[in-house]
Amino acid sequence: KNESSLFWKEKSTFNLAALQMHSKKFKGEDGRFINRIADEPRALLSLYNAAHLLVHDEPELEEAMSFARHHLESMRGGGRPKAPLDNQINRALHLPLPRTCKRVEMLHYMLEYGQEEEHIVVLLDLAKLEFNLLQHVHLKELNAFSQWWKDLYGYIELSHVRDCAVESYLWSYALFYEENLTLTRMFLAKIIVFIVLMDDTYDDHATIKECRKLNEAIQRWDESAISILPEYMKKFYRALLNYFRETEAQVEASDKYRVACMKKEFQNLSTYYLQEFEWMHQNYNPGFKERVALSTLSINVPVLCVTTTDGRGDAVTKESFELATGRTSAVIACAKIMRFMNDIAAFKSGRKNKGEATNTVECYMNEHKVTSEVALDKIGSMIESEWRTLNQVHCDHHQQFLVVQRLMKLAISVPFFYDNKKDAYTFSKYLHEIVGNLFVNPVPL
Repeated sequence: KNESSLFWKEKSTFNLAALQMHSKKFKGEDGRFINRIADEPRALLSLYNAAHLLVHDEPELEEAMSFARHHLESMRGGGRPKAPLDNQINRALHLPLPRTCKRVEMLHYMLEYGQEEEHIVVLLDLAKLEFNLLQHVHLKELNAFSQWWKDLYGYIELSHVRDCAVESYLWSYALFYEENLTLTRMFLAKIIVFIVLMDDTYDDHATIKECRKLNEAIQRWDESAISILPEYMKKFYRALLNYFRETEAQVEASDKYRVACMKKEFQNLSTYYLQEFEWMHQNYNPGFKERVALSTLSINVPVLCVTTTDGRGDAVTKESFELATGRTSAVIACAKIMRFMNDIAAFKSGRKNKGEATNTVECYMNEHKVTSEVALDKIGSMIESEWRTLNQVHCDHHQQFLVVQRLMKLAISVPFFYDNKKDAYTFSKYLHEIVGNLFVNPVPL
């Protein structure tokens, strides 16, 4: 606890320290960047990554980021700089270090650290051993989770839904890879599955009347509501109620209110899905702000944020729990990042399901009469703004370390799945290599 408090005390003064370093080391007396810095790639890379922790209204760090990016880009190619620094620069220019999934980055870093002249062999071997030991634990979990999904899929008999076992576990793993977080990891992976089942039913299969009945049953949340559902939805509904009962039974008595809040957010999510279907059914074209207001909530982040606190016992205080629930700036910022990146990927792929209304990219284009390039650039700027909001939360709520950390990890998991304007969750071919490296192939010792 003392180490965490010290870390966040230092972290909260990051901006001042960065500006001091910026002025003394990188700028001359005339306020301009000194030329020799452009020849120090490692320092530039550190500056570039650190500058991405900026919050709103920090022009000095914006300038530092732009300066570092310009010179790092000019260094690429021609054998300058040398490995492994060149690989680190290429990755950072694509996705800055503070926004990377740390377990994935670890795979890169173990290889690159071994190329450093002064690397410590014993330290590297221990890191590889730790990774391989945990990999064995995760593979056993993934096998068990896949069997759970196979049993569920066979029971509910919904042929229209995506087969998403590996992707759902991977998303949960991206947030919680630690061995002692198995319970939370499985809670999250399973709620992702039920979200996908409901989402695919609303989007791809159900009629408007069936969607209304499904939402009515979910709002009632009682076995008696089964009678109002179409036959093909009844087993899904039973499985949903059973999942929440099982989850509640696995948490401590003092934490059951979190499961109740998780259920409430799931009910809210059903309402948001129905509203989107109603828009489509009525041929209603919302404005950009109205579209964002609803789709920020329908992207399922509020449910996931609450679920990240389940199975954590006293490690999550009531004050911390409140930060992860409701419509706090942290939850909304995370939701907007996911919504915008999801919509960009959907727009670029041309993917559109039966029950989906116009997404945010199309709304912006229609409302402002601009090309897709202009709309994508503008929405990209909005994503950057939300990262700054999250950075501010990171600094302001250091007493809620665990919850803030998990909210940040949830945001960081988004580019992991929606990088390069692609939806790797839906189109899992983009994940084959990383799944193998994380769960199947041990790191060579």
